[in-house]
Amino acid sequence: MKIRCTISFSSFSVILFTFLQGINIGQAIENEIVRLDFVVRSKTELPLGCDIYLAGSDVSLGPWKPNGMKLEHSEETDAWHCHVGIKKGAAFSFKFTCGNWESVEKGSHGEDIANRKIIADARQEIVVVVDAWGDRRHDRRSTATGDLRYLEVTDSKSLAVRGINIWLPAGYANTTQRYQVLYLLDGQNVFDAAKAAFGVEWQADEAAEKLISQGRIEPFIIVAIDNSPRRVSEYTRNKNSQRSDHLTWIVDVLKPRMDVEYRTLPGPESTTIGGSSLGGLLALDAFVSKSEVFGNAICMSPSLFWDDECLLKLIERGDYRSKLKPRRIWVDFGSHESDDELTSATHLSRFTRLKLAFESQRETDGLILSSQVKAGGEHNESAWAERLPDALFFIFKGNP
Repeated sequence: MKIRCTISFSSFSVILFTFLQGINIGQAIENEIVRLDFVVRSKTELPLGCDIYLAGSDVSLGPWKPNGMKLEHSEETDAWHCHVGIKKGAAFSFKFTCGNWESVEKGSHGEDIANRKIIADARQEIVVVVDAWGDRRHDRRSTATGDLRYLEVTDSKSLAVRGINIWLPAGYANTTQRYQVLYLLDGQNVFDAAKAAFGVEWQADEAAEKLISQGRIEPFIIVAIDNSPRRVSEYTRNKNSQRSDHLTWIVDVLKPRMDVEYRTLPGPESTTIGGSSLGGLLALDAFVSKSEVFGNAICMSPSLFWDDECLLKLIERGDYRSKLKPRRIWVDFGSHESDDELTSATHLSRFTRLKLAFESQRETDGLILSSQVKAGGEHNESAWAERLPDALFFIFKGNP
């Protein structure tokens, strides 16, 4: 027996319309934007002539651009107002500033405070009372220690003058010894909280001095290279570019000058480059593409996602091989690099791929690898400062 099923064109149209409408509704729910209204009051006067700005983790604000969104002041209520649209269900972190990180909001005793956090699950008004604001940069107390030298080097391409801070180990002036060198990116954040972008430094000078004085590592020189307003373009390259101009400048201009003016051990086995986030990505790039210069690297929370994982995929394919053996590389991540759990998990997945790629090359490339995941570690200067002593010990403890 044959059963014939007949659906009229009009009925089919209704079914199709209902199906497509369901898809559209689902997409609308998935892409729903929630409005967050902010009301800010300040217990203390703002720095003269300043406004209040919202800085936060959402891409619409920079992200984490210190002047991401200007708030409007109401004379009637003496409060500042703004609103942003955030994807529903997203975890949103934020702080308020007076336009730069030197003037970020502080606690009642002038102390740093944690990022404020909220889940954008429904439209809501967030009322914030700020106890105090950060001082201007020239009013902040320097936390730098030891024998620090400062020089300015002209960038041959942009003709911009870049600040370089050089930390010399104790006794440098009284010996003829030559030293290994660590080049650190985002140099403003390395030695001095008064210069650090977020008011938090890596304490590289204190960490190095402690390890050296304990006899756990050999003395070495630190060269901290300030970033510039072009940081993102300087620290990255794309699939169509075979080099970073900033990395080329470090190799061709800065390092030769350091090797002439300071008693360095210039060989790659004695030269390390380090950084975090995009700086960690550039350090990783230098380690694999300029191994004849940088025999070792410290890569903290490297931005492996950049440009469709371009550098990570190059390493996975084994495009770079080095004749230098052995080589040391420290790579780390925190388990909470993002407020969003899925994003953090994706970062850790990329980290695992990088670890596996390097492990597969250990025998042929003579790699000595330390890959660490810090439980609870976040994507900020405090987290990197905490992990730096272990990274320094790994790099400078000598042959295993």
